[in-house]
Formats: sequence, C-alpha cells, structure tokens
Amino acid sequence: MLLNLYVMERLTKTQVEAIKKLNTARLITKLAQVGYSEEELDTMDREALMGAWATCVADGKDKPAAPSTASTGYDVELERQKLEFEMRKFDAEQKMKKAELQMLQQKYAAECEEKDSVVMRAKRYGDAIKASVTVMGSEPLDVVLFFRHIEAVFDRYKVPTDLQAALLQPYLNAKARSVVARMDPSLYHDYKAVRNVILKEHELSPRSYLDFFNTLSRSSGETCVMYCAKLKSLLTMYVESRKVKDFDALLSLIVCDRVKSVLNEGCLRHVLSVEAAAADGWLRADKLAEIVDTYMANHFPMTGRELVR
Repeated sequence: MLLNLYVMERLTKTQVEAIKKLNTARLITKLAQVGYSEEELDTMDREALMGAWATCVADGKDKPAAPSTASTGYDVELERQKLEFEMRKFDAEQKMKKAELQMLQQKYAAECEEKDSVVMRAKRYGDAIKASVTVMGSEPLDVVLFFRHIEAVFDRYKVPTDLQAALLQPYLNAKARSVVARMDPSLYHDYKAVRNVILKEHELSPRSYLDFFNTLSRSSGETCVMYCAKLKSLLTMYVESRKVKDFDALLSLIVCDRVKSVLNEGCLRHVLSVEAAAADGWLRADKLAEIVDTYMANHFPMTGRELVR
C-alpha cells in the first residue's frame, strides 16, 4: 500500500493494519460518510481510497459525529447503490478473468493437438533427419547399407515407429518406390513390412548378406573406418536375418556356414532343401551334422571323401 509517509507517521501500527483489511466497498462507505462525493469516489482506485481514508483517520475524521438535529449529509440509498455498483464491478471482473482463462486453455489445447497431429509430427521428425540421410543407391549392397544407416538415424532421433515408413519414402530409389506402390495399402505404414519387401525385390537374402560380407573389398579412396562400418552392417544384417539372438546361436551359425562351404553340390542342395523348411531358415550345428552324415551314409556308404567339393 502506497500511503503518504507523513500520514503513516501519524498512524499507529494497529490503525494501518485495520485500514489494509478494509475491502473496497467498506472504504467507499466510510469515505462517503465523511463527505466524499460519488464523483470523487468513482475516480479513485483501491490505493487512492486507502490513502484518503488513512488521512481521515490521521485527522480524526473517522470518529462518529455527535448526535445532531442537523442533516449529516449521509444518504443511505446512495451508499447502497455504491455498494451494489462495486459488487457488480467485482463480478464483471471475475467473469472477464474466467473467460480469459478459458480462452488460454483452449488455445493451449489446440496447440497441443496441432503439435501431436500426424502431419506435424512427421514434419518435425522429417526436418530433423533430412541432413543425415541420403537417397538409397541402386545396387543391392547400397540398399543393405541404406537400411542400416537410416535405422541408426531413427534410433538417434527417437523417431516413433508409426512414422518411420512415411519418413522412409522420400529416400527410396526408383525400384524401391515402384515395389512399395504395389504393396497392400494396409502395410504402407509398417516400416518392417516396407523394408522386407524392398530387400526381397532387390534379391537380398541371408545368403546374399554372407556373400557380400565374404567378397566385399575396400575401394580406392575409402578409409578403413568406412570399410569396417560396411562389413559390420553386412554382418549385422546377416545375423538378424538368421534370427540369431544369443552367443551360442552365433557360434552355431559360424560353424554351419563353414561346414556348408566345403560340401559337394549334391549334399549342399540337400541341406538347403531341409533348411528351407526350418523355422529360422537354417540348421543348428548338431542338426546339420546329423543331416550331412545321413546323406553321406545313403549316397557314399564306402567312403566319406565325397563330402567335400
């Protein structure tokens, strides 16, 4: 409360506190009682009203006047109207504040809804990844490396799974776009379904990944870091395509690939036909050994030297 320092010095602490506790309507009533006109009171805010009443208290005008037959100048009806006016004013201010609060809440809700809409989310994540992703190359190896790279980007930016298929579209090569256009529309937004159909169209299989890994050479001008990254991507794709989930399975896969690399053509075709019916598309080492031994026993009962090429 901003009161005149001179007035403050003339008041006790109790008087100051009492003035602060008076509401606006009460202040108007008290000032009207000591002679303030309605026009004067209408121009005064709460601070001015308190200051005026503090001066009255300091001057002793707050004491009730002695009974007199003369008119006191206090109009009860006028004071009632002033009180009603202040109450209406207070109610109007409260309604206005409530309306402003509702408008802010609606605006915030609308902004949240817009921010979370599919289009806005896709644009936000699309802008984030575009500097990190290049268009898919046309060669099968390019396709493999592209998917490994973009999945790493998705992971880095925490791209939601429901947006990944859509964000993939601008970076597909012509062949990939063509095959996606022929897909079942219900699968358009399934990233893994889109990726798998593109890999299949480019004739990429577990065997392809292994062949790429075994034959990939370091190109001129390529750093060893880049070369190792390619090898790691190919090996990862191969292991994932074989559904290897633990170290024992990985060891078994390596052993099986080594065994198959020395089988003769007839035995290898037989093994591959059996593997085609396996749940994971390949046989574990113990099962593979059993299949090979059975085949060799039926086809070369006298010697096992025909096992190898």
